Amino acid sequence: MAFKKVTLSPEEEAALQGGGNFFKFSGIGSKMLGRFVKSQPQTGQYAKKDREDYVFRVAAKDEHGQVIAGKTEEVTVNATKKLHAQLQKAHLKPGWPVKITLIAEIEIGMPNKMPEYDVEFDDSAPAGKPAAPPPPPPPADDDIPF
Repeated sequence: MAFKKVTLSPEEEAALQGGGNFFKFSGIGSKMLGRFVKSQPQTGQYAKKDREDYVFRVAAKDEHGQVIAGKTEEVTVNATKKLHAQLQKAHLKPGWPVKITLIAEIEIGMPNKMPEYDVEFDDSAPAGKPAAPPPPPPPADDDIPF
């Protein structure tokens, strides 16, 4: 008889812990600007059955908070009850630009204050390729080069 060790891939371990890169608002006025990727049921130690986490693609930043040109990353927003309701009401579709702004932290008599957010999204059709220029007009009879 031979025993085989069961190991989880890094992706499977991340999924068990809520996974991924969570977006952290640094203070009142901080914003998350990105494109909606997907929503997924919350997982991990503090997951709530009726809530979802929202995944967005944002501009990647270096360790100093500076945007890295041309590089993006996916971040997860662990929504509070009110933020979850706002995002759910928006009926987001993948690819839509979304801006979430922390506008206040309300004192509720607990050690942590309750964050208040503004949610804005753009559901207009993405800009397509510009139309090709029309072909040049045919030369007129008097435009014959000599």
